[in-house]
Amino acid sequence: GQGSRDSALFCEAVERVRVSNADVIINLTAGMGGDWVPSDEDPSIGGPGTDMIGPEERLAHVVELLPEICSLDCGTMNFGDGNYVYVSPPSYLRAMAEKVKELGVKPELEVFDLGHVRFAEQMIDEGLVDDPPLFQICLGLPWGAGADTASMKTMADALPENANWAGFGISRME
Repeated sequence: GQGSRDSALFCEAVERVRVSNADVIINLTAGMGGDWVPSDEDPSIGGPGTDMIGPEERLAHVVELLPEICSLDCGTMNFGDGNYVYVSPPSYLRAMAEKVKELGVKPELEVFDLGHVRFAEQMIDEGLVDDPPLFQICLGLPWGAGADTASMKTMADALPENANWAGFGISRME
């Protein structure tokens, strides 16, 4: 019931899919390892729930397994009303985009608000993401774009013309 960055678990799941000969595209998350919860005693230190690693570690299972696609969460964001922050700084994103491009893995540019779209476009302009870019519009997370048709239209309209994209909304029950 909990997420894990354990490469052995990713290997087991991907191996099961590959040996099944199912005609599917494998898309692995690379978003884990960016959880920051400041300590109540000293906000410069991560408190309970913090899981921070660098870009190389966030991609370790992608390097090992070479999926067709991996997620690239295109920015930092507050989650909920607590102190949980997902941290994905520009230097990490650029390093990760460069690495997945080198590996031949398509990045799924996950965007949770318009600033994330703008940064993804910057990486495209810098040549870190090949055309056509693949976007995942993520709606309904607190302090990101709302899970409604107006937010979806605004986000979709902000994407590059040649972008392939999909979208999802988190329900009130999540």
